[in-house]
Amino acid sequence: MYLKAHKYQHYLYSNIISFVARHALDVISKEARTVSESVGLDKAICRCVLRVTHGLPCAHEIVVHLLGNNPITLDEVHPNWKKLNMTSLRPH
Repeated sequence: MYLKAHKYQHYLYSNIISFVARHALDVISKEARTVSESVGLDKAICRCVLRVTHGLPCAHEIVVHLLGNNPITLDEVHPNWKKLNMTSLRPH
């Protein structure tokens, strides 16, 4: 049985928790913990390093989600982080 980690029960992860790799969730969670008022919505301060290097939401994008009470969407996660859907595969 798959149990969701407690730290991912936050609404921020509700659209992606079952669809992306655990490591991606860990990286996003770490970035969310570093979000502070000093980053806010300022792209110049954020520099979007996580977005550019990993294809995951960076600090200023996470702030947008938190301020709007909106979860991260699956479209915001690079396809490399998405889990393989075995139900879509058909036997030959």
